[in-house]
Amino acid sequence: MSRAKSPTCARLKCVFRSRVAAIVLLLAALPMVGVAGGFTAPGVPTRVDIVRSEGFMVFGSFGNAAGCTVGNQVFVRSEHPQYKAMFAMVVTAYVAKQKVSFYSGDCEAVTWYTTPAVTYNTVTGNESMTLSD
Repeated sequence: MSRAKSPTCARLKCVFRSRVAAIVLLLAALPMVGVAGGFTAPGVPTRVDIVRSEGFMVFGSFGNAAGCTVGNQVFVRSEHPQYKAMFAMVVTAYVAKQKVSFYSGDCEAVTWYTTPAVTYNTVTGNESMTLSD
């Protein structure tokens, strides 16, 4: 004699399976978070440091686009083909209290500030910045 499954039990199994499927999809997507980087939040530069011959560091409310160990600071490498133009834009934004945002696709250490284990949002040769109001 076979037992008939109650409709309530069948519904609960369906709900359980759909929730498990959703959790699996979410966990599968987690490794992609922060890997590709992206644009920082637009922010007014509050400080600009020239770091030896390596580049310049911009401080402000930029968030943490690339998921580095330190947010709200963006380092622009001196090897960037538009390095001088970017520096001029940042200084202009600093003086005029205008917002800038950066595309940061990488987290790199800037050992002038701290140990190699600490990383900052970094703008390298194939990335950009914008100036806005």
